[in-house]
Amino acid sequence: MNFLCPSCRTPLPREQTVGLVTCTQCAVSVDLTGVETAPGQARLWPEVDLKGETVSGHLLVQRLGSGGMGTVYEAESPVGAPVAMKVLSPMLAAEPALRERFRREARALAQVKHPRVVQLFEDGEDKGFCWYTMELVKGLDLRHRLDKGTLPAGEVDALAVAVLEALAAVHEAGVVHRDVKPSNILLGPEGPRLCDFGIAQVSGATTLTESAALLGSLRYMAPEQRWGKADDRSDLYALGVVLHEALSGGVPGEQPLPGAAPLYLANFIERLTHQNPAQRPPTAGEATRLLAQLRKGGPTRLVLGGGVAAAAVVLGVLGLWLFGGSDPRPVAAPTAVDAGLLVAEVAAVVDAGTLELDVTAVSTGLLAVRTVGVSSLTLDGEDRGVPAEPLSLSVGRHLVQFRCPASGKQGPRASKELEVDIAEGQTAELTWSCATMKPLGAEVAVKAPVAVKRKPAKVLKKPAPIGKKPVR
Repeated sequence: MNFLCPSCRTPLPREQTVGLVTCTQCAVSVDLTGVETAPGQARLWPEVDLKGETVSGHLLVQRLGSGGMGTVYEAESPVGAPVAMKVLSPMLAAEPALRERFRREARALAQVKHPRVVQLFEDGEDKGFCWYTMELVKGLDLRHRLDKGTLPAGEVDALAVAVLEALAAVHEAGVVHRDVKPSNILLGPEGPRLCDFGIAQVSGATTLTESAALLGSLRYMAPEQRWGKADDRSDLYALGVVLHEALSGGVPGEQPLPGAAPLYLANFIERLTHQNPAQRPPTAGEATRLLAQLRKGGPTRLVLGGGVAAAAVVLGVLGLWLFGGSDPRPVAAPTAVDAGLLVAEVAAVVDAGTLELDVTAVSTGLLAVRTVGVSSLTLDGEDRGVPAEPLSLSVGRHLVQFRCPASGKQGPRASKELEVDIAEGQTAELTWSCATMKPLGAEVAVKAPVAVKRKPAKVLKKPAPIGKKPVR
C-alpha cells in the first residue's frame, strides 16, 4: 500500500514506509507514524493510495485525481464494468458526522438523472473506507484543458449552456453543488459533465459545517458561501468565475476579460458574479434564458410594480432621452433597476398597475479628454463638442478624432483616428494639442517664469567733514 501527500496528493517516496518523509512535489513534511507537529514545520498524516487494492469487490485500477473530500480511482465493478470510485479521505472519515454526510448525500445525488451530470451508482463502506461509485467519463477535466490555454468564445458559450443544464437538474433535485470549478467539469466525448458532489448541500440536511466550509474552493466561492450560506445562486456565481477564467486565463480581479471577448458574454458573466445574490439570476433556467437573450442582442424584460406611480418614478429619472433625446450616454437608473443597465426602448405601458420596460445590460467605463486648441471631436464617427467631464462609454474599443480650427494661413485640421480601449469601471485618457498636432506632452506644458536674482545696488556713503567723526 502506497501513501499520498495530504497537501498535493503526489505519491510519497516508496522506499520509506515509516518516520518522517518529505514530499518531492511540495516539500511538505509528512509523518508516517501519525499526526503531530514539530516547531516551525507541520507533520501531517498521509493519504492512502489504494491503487491495486480491492474495495467492496471493486478493483481499483488507477488513481484519476484527488480533491478536497478524497481520491477518485478508475475501477472495475464486481461484474467487470468500468466505473469511477471516490474514496473519502481517511482524515475526514474519522469524523462520524462527515462520514454519515458523505453517505447520505451520495444516496440523494443518485436520484439526479441528467446527461450533463455524472451518474452515481452506489455507495458503501469497506475496510474503514467510505466510497461511492459513478459512471466513468473518459477525457480531460476543464482544469487540465485550461492549463493549455483559454477557450474560444464559442466554446465558452457552449460550456455555459451545458453546465447550466446540469445545474438546473441538480437544483431541481434539491441539491446545491457548492464546488463548481474547472476540475469538477469533465470534458467527455459527449460534452461537459458536472461531477464531484462531495460537499454538496441537500435540501433538508443540516447547514454547512465548519469542516465542509473549509473544503470549498475559495477562488470560485460566492461571498455568501464564505459565511456558511449557499443556495442555487451560489453555484451560478461559481460558474460565472469559471467562464471568466475560460475566456481570460484568470479569475475576476486577477485577469480582466480580453478586449475581443463578446460583449454579451461579458455582460452575462458580470450578472452571474454580482456580489449581491439578489442581483444574480435566481435559477439556472433564468440564467439560460438571460444568456439566450443577450446572445441575440435583444433587450431583457423588466417589470416594475406600482402602476402610474412607478411610471412617474422611472420617467422622472430617465428624462427626455427615452422620448427622442440626443444624448446616448447611460443615465442614472432608479433603485428598482440594476446599476449598469442602459434602457434601450420603452415597451409598454401602464397596465393593471404594472409598468414594463425593455432594458439591456451594458458594461461601461470612462473616457477623460484633455486638449489644447481643439474645437470639436468625433467619437465613433459622431460629431461632438469637447467634453468638460469624462464620457461614460461601453466597454470595448472606440475611435476618436480631434478637430483643430483654422489658424493663420492653415485651414481646419484633424488628427489621425486614435483608438482607445475602455475597460469596465476604469478611466482611459486621451490628449491632443493643436499647436503640435500631437498628444500633449511635457514640451507643451506651461512653464512658470524663472525668477532672476539680482544683487542689491551698492550705496556710496559721503565722506565725513574734516575734524568730525563719522556718524555711526
